Amino acid sequence: MTASLATVLHHLLNHDHEVVKDQQELALCSFLSYHDIMSYTDHLSSISNQSQSRQIMHDVEFSGTTFVRHVQATEVDVSRW
Repeated sequence: MTASLATVLHHLLNHDHEVVKDQQELALCSFLSYHDIMSYTDHLSSISNQSQSRQIMHDVEFSGTTFVRHVQATEVDVSRW
């Protein structure tokens, strides 16, 4: 399965631009460079930090030219704010 960055982002975010909780996505992005993957990771982390209500756990593995990305969104306690 190959997917564009926009497609993966669409599946990860709902219409309110909040991370969809309790959902795990798997995307094989062989056409993306390592830099693109890391920029995407930073972008999602930024969204999470801005909302201060979600934490995104990332696991990016490199195997040959194929990037395997597991993203799971989970709620975090923000009572300290």
